Amino acid sequence: MLPGFTALEASQPAVALAGPWDSAAACRPLGTDTFCTALVQWCKDVYFCPGGSAPVSWNGVFVGYGTLDTHTPYPCGVCIGVSSPDDW
Repeated sequence: MLPGFTALEASQPAVALAGPWDSAAACRPLGTDTFCTALVQWCKDVYFCPGGSAPVSWNGVFVGYGTLDTHTPYPCGVCIGVSSPDDW
């Protein structure tokens, strides 16, 4: 109940704004990978999630033991040319 309003119940939101693309709270951002397709530059955020025994490196740099978490690529700029997202 809400204070002072005994007839009104405090309710939870009907829709959760967080989605499966969100990183866990323990994950920390490392940076953004990019690639170009003709005129659209694509970005993909990369996060490091600690825990586990697997060594993790990103762009050739050791970042710790755990896993990398990435999000769906999104358009983030304009470019000319084509680069390959194969290393994603």
